[in-house]
Amino acid sequence: MLPQTPPMAEGDLAQTPYAHLAVYLLDRRLTGELFLTAAEDVVHAIRFERGVPVKIRMGDSYARIGELLVEDGLVSAETVEGAALTGGLLGDVLVLAGYVESAALNAVLDRQFRLRMQHVFELPPETPYQYFDNAETLKDYGGEPACVDPFELLWQGVRAHGELSAFFAPTLDRLGALDLKLHPQALLSRFGFEEDAQLLAEVLALEPTPISGLLDIEGVSPDIVNKFVYALAITRQLDLGRGALPVGLEPASPSAAPARSLAKVQLRSQVHRRGAALDAPGDGERSMRRLSVRGMAVIPREEDAPETVPVSESVSPSEISPATRPSATDVTAESISSDLDFGAAEKEERAPSSVEPAPSSPKVSTPRTPARPDPTLPSASDAPPSIPPPFTAEETPTPAEESSRRLVADTIRLMSVDALMKLAREKIDEKEATMAAEACEVALKKLTDEGQVPSTIHIEVSCLSAWARSLEPHPDLKALAVELDDIIREGDDVAMPRLVRGLLRSRLGNEAGATTDFRRVLEIEPRHELAQRELRGLESRTVKRGETGFLKRLFRR
Repeated sequence: MLPQTPPMAEGDLAQTPYAHLAVYLLDRRLTGELFLTAAEDVVHAIRFERGVPVKIRMGDSYARIGELLVEDGLVSAETVEGAALTGGLLGDVLVLAGYVESAALNAVLDRQFRLRMQHVFELPPETPYQYFDNAETLKDYGGEPACVDPFELLWQGVRAHGELSAFFAPTLDRLGALDLKLHPQALLSRFGFEEDAQLLAEVLALEPTPISGLLDIEGVSPDIVNKFVYALAITRQLDLGRGALPVGLEPASPSAAPARSLAKVQLRSQVHRRGAALDAPGDGERSMRRLSVRGMAVIPREEDAPETVPVSESVSPSEISPATRPSATDVTAESISSDLDFGAAEKEERAPSSVEPAPSSPKVSTPRTPARPDPTLPSASDAPPSIPPPFTAEETPTPAEESSRRLVADTIRLMSVDALMKLAREKIDEKEATMAAEACEVALKKLTDEGQVPSTIHIEVSCLSAWARSLEPHPDLKALAVELDDIIREGDDVAMPRLVRGLLRSRLGNEAGATTDFRRVLEIEPRHELAQRELRGLESRTVKRGETGFLKRLFRR
């Protein structure tokens, strides 16, 4: 479903290949959504955040997660079909049911995202596209945003299908006779080159080399050479004497007037901005968000840097307005690689832009002057720590989180009691008290409905529930211990009640009672590892305290 607002730019991939669109959005760090209509009822959508692709929704069945899981041998096709009947996120269902480990699922999700992004590069040239700036139709779609370096995605797409770009051959023709020289600030490490492409990068780093020289390198196919050069050209990683910075590298912001020195006398600038701070150390790259399990985190935070508007050479800073902002439909091989001289005649014959940017007021960032501290008031370090409210606006769950929450609840209800006990124990080990307690609650209800009360399994689930609740913030450990006292009075032939009560007693400081409980657990289950470990810890602490006592050392003499 397309956004209701007019598109910021539209065209087709013959006019602007996807590789050039991706570079344009990354170069200007735009946030919005790109829709590509591959067929009448097949619309692919990609969400960009600050120019980085983070989500993709395919209009067809290309690279479905279930097929990839079966292909990797992680689950069977029957398991996928059964999990799909729940109507939720397939990966979450399979993880909660214990069929797939989280790490394995994340690896498959990463591969799915890369495959789908790579597929976009092979769409036919007549595919129309529409870009909607600041659209959010995909913001809550699927799971977490992907965290893959956009240069890596670009190279993978170009390596697989770069020859399908309408500007692939023209770009190579313009560069054919030139000695290719890497830009001093080229970001080649972000492309994730394979061994053959990395060899080309190392050769260019040594000395300028024409395409013909790269073609003579053994072990690298001509196809890879051409695609390598094309990728570097459209991302401005080559220094062609135009002074343009590589895509992904921001120009250094003009600083205040520098201090001048003469002999040993320091002459400082008379200009002082009240409240100004030193520039943050670093190489100019914005801070990264979210170290995900899915690869490098390269999505910059919106609030980490002020909004910048690209300034062309023909427009002064005072003349910048929303109307002069370049549009995506102006992105052709000439406009993206402006340092390539494609000829003035070709530029004049280019079709006019069909962009109709929506009017918007420019953002003005006003520095805030910090208030001077009042010496009569206590400092922040002297004040008692404030207690955060139990629920703040920042913690309000998003619609995606609410949907995932409902899905998890529905999935738990479909699990067997044995699976619920296994899930509860795993979550207890991971200190996820809420999920463990919910799993126990559902299991207890199932056992009650099935008439298995009282029973050994009901006792074990009740103890797991008490254990899970003891891990919640500010638990009433004494009340939980009383619950276990009642269970043990009814029967002392099950290890779980003694184990959990021993853990609670240890936390309450009743080490003698905890020792008794753990010894009873070992009488019931002699090889119980957790009870053995806890008992060794208690006994070692008792011995150490006894040996360091003054009276004991005195009488020993």
